Amino acid sequence: VTVLNVGLAETEPTIRKALAVGADDAIRVNAEPTDAFFVATQIAAIARQNNYDLILMGRESIDFNSGQV
Repeated sequence: VTVLNVGLAETEPTIRKALAVGADDAIRVNAEPTDAFFVATQIAAIARQNNYDLILMGRESIDFNSGQV
């Protein structure tokens, strides 16, 4: 399980919590998530670089919650 977060350094505790509860790896794209399209673009770039069997996305977010990602 790899968790992926698009955000600045203040999102680090969320990533650490995911690792503490069992994630094997974590990726943080160090960028200000300006809108949902930007976040989706960053996630797509990481997904293209790796060979994932399954990608699960959260339904809600505290940033935009627009359902575009």
